[in-house]
Amino acid sequence: MNADHPIYIAAREALLAASPELGNDLDGIHRAALRAASVMEANVAAAAEPPAAADPQSERAAERARIAGCIAAGQATGRARQIARLALAGPLTPDGAKALAATLPLDSAAPADALRISSVAAQFGGPSAQSERSRIAAILGSAAAADRFAAAASFATSTDFDIEQVKSALALLPPESSTRAQTIEQRAAGLAEFGGPEIGSIGGGRSSIDDIWKKATADANRSIGAVDPMPKPGAAPGAPSPAGAEHLAGLHARGGVR
Repeated sequence: MNADHPIYIAAREALLAASPELGNDLDGIHRAALRAASVMEANVAAAAEPPAAADPQSERAAERARIAGCIAAGQATGRARQIARLALAGPLTPDGAKALAATLPLDSAAPADALRISSVAAQFGGPSAQSERSRIAAILGSAAAADRFAAAASFATSTDFDIEQVKSALALLPPESSTRAQTIEQRAAGLAEFGGPEIGSIGGGRSSIDDIWKKATADANRSIGAVDPMPKPGAAPGAPSPAGAEHLAGLHARGGVR
């Protein structure tokens, strides 16, 4: 496929929008664009304009199913917005979307341009398919779908609602949360850890289990009178020991010890 082929150019621009850093690697972006263009080109025949006798309702249903399948493949890999953008810009199939998703960053890490969906869809396929694709593009590219994309995609691909009906429905829903579940490490950060030598903070410092146990035991003894709440001061340096010979002799002299 030549570098001036419309499908190659579309694939190259989509990849550059999704991964700007590829612009510094000409060979890399060329190979990636060729792979993406090949996937899209393989589906051109399937998306070709059907004969005039084709049932318009069936044509719309087929186009809706194609886009819904692509978005589902993107949702399964965290790339729903980027895949939806590409499905509206070219004849991408769900199988092609799965293969293409591996070359794209996550929606959460993609630049804004890669997530921006045009409210005007590309023109290919039969008139009924184009009409259905334009309806879906108008919904997904609206401001109302910016923070309710999953709900907007569901309305667009599973109902016949027009843009105004979808806007009214989306207005009744809360915005989709972008908060991610915390990892175990994040949830544990800042919490006291139990089972180690230090289990908590007392008086602004860290207290060991032994210290806490000793304090609790002393408080319990004091509460039942087992410990003198006012301990006597220790003997002055050089004073005879209560158990020393001089002390015992004095007790004998006073008849204190028999």
